[in-house]
Amino acid sequence: MQDQIQNTALITGASSGIGYELALLMAEQNFNLVLVARSKAKLSDLKIKIEAKYSVKVTILNLDLSEENSPGILFAKLQDMGIVITHLINNAGVGELSPFMNSDWDKLSQMINLNMKSLTHLCHLFIPELKKAKSSYILNVSSIAAFMPGPNMAVYYATKAYVQSFSEALAEELNATSVKVIALCPGPTISGFQDAASISTESPLFQGVPSSLDVAQYAMKLLKCGQRVGVHGLKNKLLVFSVRFLPRIILTKAVIKLQSARLSSKN
Repeated sequence: MQDQIQNTALITGASSGIGYELALLMAEQNFNLVLVARSKAKLSDLKIKIEAKYSVKVTILNLDLSEENSPGILFAKLQDMGIVITHLINNAGVGELSPFMNSDWDKLSQMINLNMKSLTHLCHLFIPELKKAKSSYILNVSSIAAFMPGPNMAVYYATKAYVQSFSEALAEELNATSVKVIALCPGPTISGFQDAASISTESPLFQGVPSSLDVAQYAMKLLKCGQRVGVHGLKNKLLVFSVRFLPRIILTKAVIKLQSARLSSKN
């Protein structure tokens, strides 16, 4: 395996939450980093923090990956800079807690572009480069939402179902190559996601919810073992296992009951 200092990880959505914590953990493991997010100020602060503590190179790129041409722009910039990516971490994603008919279409469109289209495009752009490395990984951040329908977050749940199916299929296609594909499936996690999705973390529903660091540490374990699907937390593992045996109508009604409670706390 190539020396770790030669490894370079591209992390999207790196300015907060799981992406932020992954950046710190991967720097600790001597990965050079390319960090991408919309907030240039937060990325700059993170770059300073990492380079003050670790002997790695951090490149930051201020991009909105929900915009149509942004994956291609990102890839071209890295090509121009001579930066070779060995680990692709597709972490960027957004959600919205709202009944579908009340949702703003522009927000839904951005969600679809970011959660699905951008992730898929980045994989398509970088796989030829990843295959040249002795060992490389694609980590796509999915969710336990991928395993069930999600009334009141219908589009978000559907995008994660796509990410899950796509990741598992891609893992099999690339099975004979040096590229390993992993779907990380966290449950509710304390991060910047809740603010963006208009979900209150003050609700009792968020008691005992893991931190972004907890999930990021689990993701690092997945990278070491190369497991294709990783569901974080025992409760989430039991939930994902149990949904296989529940009638879909009962499962859907259980989810809308939970999401209705979240809507009440939001209002």
